[in-house]
Amino acid sequence: MSNAINSLLIPYTPVDNLLVPSSLVECILPYAIPLPPDYRHQALVGSLIYNDAKIPVLSLEQLERNRNISLPDNSLGRFRIVIMSSIKENSFCDNYAIIASGRPSFLKVTEESMKKVNTLASQFIYGKIKLDLENCKQLAYIPDLEKMEEKLFSMRK
Repeated sequence: MSNAINSLLIPYTPVDNLLVPSSLVECILPYAIPLPPDYRHQALVGSLIYNDAKIPVLSLEQLERNRNISLPDNSLGRFRIVIMSSIKENSFCDNYAIIASGRPSFLKVTEESMKKVNTLASQFIYGKIKLDLENCKQLAYIPDLEKMEEKLFSMRK
């Protein structure tokens, strides 16, 4: 049996999830409408103040669909903000936020609990997997965070 990787499953649409290492997650906050955007890429839908710094807010749904999607109003209180540490050195931001469409889940994932699923390639996705855990049977995308951060954060106004 391989070593377990502590991970966070982030729902970003009712059916789509992103799986990231939990070591990159700073915190999870209740959703609040972000400040106006200060960035060129349309997937960076706003900003918020975190640790006395203005950080970008990323809509994965908007990044995936490559078109403008209205921000949630959080009328049901289900949305969250996931604060991530940037893995890209020399980035203009040490952190960024991802809009989650529901409550993220902390999971321990092993190689045996993941099965690769055939899917169309995306410029920011390594692949899609099916998680087969006792407490979670979901599909999730594995992001190429370095490529994603490089593209998104190189386009400052």
